[in-house]
Amino acid sequence: MFCKCKKCGQVYPRESKHEIGNLKRHLANCKKRNFKDIGQLLLKSRSGSLGNRRPDFDPEVFRTMIATCIVKHDLPLQFCEYDGVRGLFCYLNPDVKVFTWKTTKHDVVKLFACEKEKMKLFLQSFSGRVSFTTDCWTSISTDSYISLNAHYIDDNWMLRKKNLKLFLLASSL
Repeated sequence: MFCKCKKCGQVYPRESKHEIGNLKRHLANCKKRNFKDIGQLLLKSRSGSLGNRRPDFDPEVFRTMIATCIVKHDLPLQFCEYDGVRGLFCYLNPDVKVFTWKTTKHDVVKLFACEKEKMKLFLQSFSGRVSFTTDCWTSISTDSYISLNAHYIDDNWMLRKKNLKLFLLASSL
């Protein structure tokens, strides 16, 4: 029986049924193996201090990522104003400009408009069938809502659901 290095393709005989000692010894010196410490991928040493290894920091991309995170994890818009979060941002990149919840709200609305346009294009080009359903529910503050949902099966045969619209129903009080 033989073992083969996945990086360089070198073949070594196995010593016994369950051991691969020859291959382990080879991996320690394999020229094609590029092992890097994950910390070294993220950080580099700059005059004794740690800095961000990614020099092309784009504040617009950063703000879009924060907006996506807030929507995906159902966080409050004030998330970006928390002292701990701001401290984390400044630690990762001192060039980060602090922004308020109003800026984050603007970014979330812009993200929504972009996703809405993507969904329109998707539904126009989708060749399968789409089923539309409605769902009614009441919030903890007794506000009533109705939503319009689209259900479809994608190319990987996975059932998908997209919320297309959410309406606040008129209160009877």
